[in-house]
Amino acid sequence: PQNSWPITIALRCHCLVRCGPSRYKEACMDMRSLVQVFGGGNESSDCDWSELEERIWLLSIHSSSSSSGTGGGSSGTGGGSSGGAGSDHDDHSVFSDYLDAVDVLDVPWYQRLERFSSSLNAGIGNSAKKHTATATATAAALELTDETTLATLAIAMSCLHLHETVSKLYSCAIHTVQSHMASLTLVDASKKYTWNEQLYNLLVKGYLSNLKVISTIVDYSPSDRLEQVYNEKRTLNAWEEAQFYAMNLVKISQGERLYSTWMIVAVMEHYRSCQRLLGLLSNGESGEGIDNHSEIEKLQQKIKMLPRLAEMMTLKQIQKFVQGGSPVDGGGGGSCGGEKDQSRFPPSADDVRVFVECLDLQGKYQEAIDFLDHIGEKSQSSMVSSSSSSLSSSRRIEDENDIKHHVGSVIQLTEKERLEMKVNLLNKMNRHDEVFQIYSDELLVMMPDQWSYWKGLLDCSGHIATGSESCTMCVHVSSDTICRHVVDRVMEREEGESTNAVEGKGKSKIPLRGPNLFLVELNAHEIKQNDGSKSATKDLAASIITYGKIYVSLVHCCFQDLRAYIELVVTTSCEEGVISDDVKSILEWALELQKNSQPLPSSNSNLNRKSELRAYIASIKICFEIWYQLCGQCPEDDEAKQAVEKAMASFVPSFEDMIRYWVHTMDLGSNPKDGGQKESLPGDDLVLLSVQLINHVHRFDIREERRKIGMTAAALLEYAMTYSPYNAYLKIAAMKQHLENGCTVRAQQVFDDINIKQIQLESCSYFILNELVNNGLYKEAVEQAGKIVNLHSTSEKDLCSYMPRAFENGNIQKGLEMIRWQRKQMSRSLQLVEAKGIIMDLAPFLGYEHQLNVENDSHVLGSRCGLVGAHQDEGERAEKIVRDSTNFYAAPSILNLAKDKENIENKWCDNRDFTVHDYEILERSNYEFHPFESIARAHEHCILTKMVMVSQIIKPPKKGKVVKVFEGEILDKRSKSLLKSIDAAESFFSDDNNKQHKCNQSRRLLLQAAAIIARAFSVIVTGKDDVSSPPSSTDKLEQREEKVIPMLQAAQRLIQNASSYWGAQSKADMTSSTLRLVPDVVIMVLAILNICANACTVFGWGKRKRSTKPVAKCMADLALYLKTFLTDMSMSLDYDSNYSTIKDHDETHEEEEGRTFVDSNARSLSQIIDLLPNSHDLIEQMIRDCDNQNKKVQARIQCLLMQMANELNTFDVNDL
Repeated sequence: PQNSWPITIALRCHCLVRCGPSRYKEACMDMRSLVQVFGGGNESSDCDWSELEERIWLLSIHSSSSSSGTGGGSSGTGGGSSGGAGSDHDDHSVFSDYLDAVDVLDVPWYQRLERFSSSLNAGIGNSAKKHTATATATAAALELTDETTLATLAIAMSCLHLHETVSKLYSCAIHTVQSHMASLTLVDASKKYTWNEQLYNLLVKGYLSNLKVISTIVDYSPSDRLEQVYNEKRTLNAWEEAQFYAMNLVKISQGERLYSTWMIVAVMEHYRSCQRLLGLLSNGESGEGIDNHSEIEKLQQKIKMLPRLAEMMTLKQIQKFVQGGSPVDGGGGGSCGGEKDQSRFPPSADDVRVFVECLDLQGKYQEAIDFLDHIGEKSQSSMVSSSSSSLSSSRRIEDENDIKHHVGSVIQLTEKERLEMKVNLLNKMNRHDEVFQIYSDELLVMMPDQWSYWKGLLDCSGHIATGSESCTMCVHVSSDTICRHVVDRVMEREEGESTNAVEGKGKSKIPLRGPNLFLVELNAHEIKQNDGSKSATKDLAASIITYGKIYVSLVHCCFQDLRAYIELVVTTSCEEGVISDDVKSILEWALELQKNSQPLPSSNSNLNRKSELRAYIASIKICFEIWYQLCGQCPEDDEAKQAVEKAMASFVPSFEDMIRYWVHTMDLGSNPKDGGQKESLPGDDLVLLSVQLINHVHRFDIREERRKIGMTAAALLEYAMTYSPYNAYLKIAAMKQHLENGCTVRAQQVFDDINIKQIQLESCSYFILNELVNNGLYKEAVEQAGKIVNLHSTSEKDLCSYMPRAFENGNIQKGLEMIRWQRKQMSRSLQLVEAKGIIMDLAPFLGYEHQLNVENDSHVLGSRCGLVGAHQDEGERAEKIVRDSTNFYAAPSILNLAKDKENIENKWCDNRDFTVHDYEILERSNYEFHPFESIARAHEHCILTKMVMVSQIIKPPKKGKVVKVFEGEILDKRSKSLLKSIDAAESFFSDDNNKQHKCNQSRRLLLQAAAIIARAFSVIVTGKDDVSSPPSSTDKLEQREEKVIPMLQAAQRLIQNASSYWGAQSKADMTSSTLRLVPDVVIMVLAILNICANACTVFGWGKRKRSTKPVAKCMADLALYLKTFLTDMSMSLDYDSNYSTIKDHDETHEEEEGRTFVDSNARSLSQIIDLLPNSHDLIEQMIRDCDNQNKKVQARIQCLLMQMANELNTFDVNDL
């Protein structure tokens, strides 16, 4: 009997989930047997288990699709199945009548859930209840409300991402316990107390489970408005449920402040969700199948009521605090909420933020300000009377028990945070004079170096100066004058502190950057206000020099502070690359810095040498920034560019000078090899600047010359990394340089050495991910993309663990930040979409490096996964792809993007971090991102998957006649789905708006050929080439043959044209194009061709009948054209090392006449190499390594192309 206990079944579910995907279905079946005790499947029940039922159906796709498919024209295979498989089919026979596996791709997930929900409510799913376990047939619902049983079930369900089912589980348990408590009499007072504690715990879990539902909602198809509406309804319902649970918690705990805050948060988020849903419904187009009128009325009523409810709860909490006490923080069963208890803590920082946010939502700005002022008064009185036992003294943390036994957070609001919140409210009330006083008299006194305060001061001073309000102190005075008065006061205070430091009363420190940089900002603001007047530009240039003179030798970030202002000076004062007087003054100052700050070995101390080095580096960066901006003004004018080059030659040192200074400054920093700290050497920036200068002056050289120079730059960076192995900027620059030189293997090694982890995988993988694909490192690309997908999957799991803890500990704002981060940033990540597409593209190549002997193995491609049309188990693979497409954190879920018709770039989030490239000044990287690439991949794999699904249920002809395909049967349904996908793909690739994505002409033509072959496959199987075409009453093999032949001939022409476009490129471009085309489209064309050939064999047009059947001949010709194209690709990969040594390269420049700035710097390359010990050997070793690595990679690709060619050889019977 113990095997039928609910806790036993719950533990069994947990164990089955831990056993892996093969046991998921059994686990879900046991879960269903338990949860149905609560009800469901009828109109009177509040429990909807459609999510669980849909998951069981998904896990049963294999058995149900196999059974339904065999009934269409071949003898069934279900008769020999085991009893378990037979029972699976019985469980879902009712659902498989109207849902097929292809519906997973065609019917959006929310529509499938609605179908399951309506079917269960109508009683259709009652047949499934017959299989309920014996234990649950007699078990009472109260048995499942046990905390351990529910927790065990919730863990198992969460592992399967059934978060909404978990929420429904707790909802049913709560209603069950509440109903039971209502039935208890006064005699059962002791039992009622026990049930009260259990209800308390269930309400907490129920509230948090709804937060998990909200945070794990994802958008599979971001442009699908109906999906947006459905997701917003789910969000609204979850916040509404959370609000209900919080209200009950407040009642049970007798006014516990934490749960009151929970309720206020739920009400406010419920209100915001109503607003968003109302906007979606109001802007919806007619004919979308949504009854908007009644829902809009309900939402409008909620929008009127909810803010008042939140305000009422907030004012109640504030009143308790203002009247001399704080709300009692007792747990469940504590004293009544109105009682004052000075032993309790005042509202935490998060409580205050929630209260103020609620009043802000209602527009009650003055009430919020009064509350914040009262908190400030309490804080000041607490500080004054902290040593006494006054009642106004705030509660302090005495020991760890205060933390353990307190419900919620004890972290109090700081004075800085209070003033910032007050400033925000005053700005909304346009009381800018008060804002100005707070900034000048309080915030800037606390933190005079906080840049946001100075910017806020400038904004409010602009409102005051315009006369928008009365200000007794500042009316009719310019904003510049107002702000300078504040700067003067801050500087006077700073000078006083500096004087005390000199007198020995304090430590000497660097002058505050904030007020000094604000003076530069004031001049820049004047330019923006007056559209770039000459006097304002001159003042800005002078203020830049003034700021630089103070900080250029003191702080490393001086240039970064001034970078935006230097750009502003150049753009406003220079035209077409001509240097203005203002810019020239900055350049002359920078040149003077270079001359006076040469950090060569001398009698000066290391401290002085470091100061000189900072000044020297900053001067070069300033010149580089001006140089870059001047070049940007004349992108198409070659003469103007040459003039800029000549003009800047006198302001920029040579490569040799910068490297020589770098060598001489190596002793200034600690060396990790000698036991020092892991830090960068102070002169590393000189190497980065030198490499930028090398690449810039040689950017117009021919490809071979640029690669020779690039090897020198790479050697320089490699040499620098040996002395500064922990400088990430050096590694990023070295990785880019190796990629530019074609040394992708070494670039990937450097990238791995950066040790990117966790969220950096999301923000920094773009450095290398696409380059790995472009250079043939397919296995490495899949591994990197897999890390990104795993990061997102892990992020959701971590969120479901840490976000509830944040709410339980009273850190409400952190919990809400986690939810918003997951919903808006992570689940809408474009990097995740790109990683999924790359995995799908490269799946057929996984494992090929272990099977390079193509002659002994004819099926290397797709040996582990992927669809190539050459393996017996591809039907199962396609079914797995279909199932996994419902898992947002699995690569096949990208197939849902095939429904997107809008630009997903505006719907999704680009999380790439570009600040890591701030070291680039003269030469800047451009990382383009094409979201259409991901949609293109979705279309490709959607067609391929559906072709495999159709091929599994083909009806072969009988006695030379086709078997009629009836409307509504599985084959008809899948073939129509395939044709819809083909139409969508052709429409996508023919759209002029989508032609801007990274898709060259060869790839476009190959994709068009693939779509035509797929359409021909549909004609072969069903006789239809159009979704709307009616069933033919005279369908014959001859008619299908007549339709197919012109399609295959058109595909032949497209492949020929693609080969011609590809062959017109340069050899280097052909190589890179080959490495990209193979995974992008070539493998897909081969797979579609194989599937089509298999279908031809079924209908009597096999490969051996090429001489008698026209279709077989067309297929053989098509294979021949593709094979010729692949052979040409393979020949283009023959690697020819054409590097010369740097010495040879310098000799070619010695013979030239008319030296220029570029030539003189190139001539100094040999001198640079001479400065570095063993540098010649390092370069030669790099060249050899690059050659060997590239040869290995290209040998692997040639092996793949050979395997594809061998597959195509099977179409030529004479070669068999």
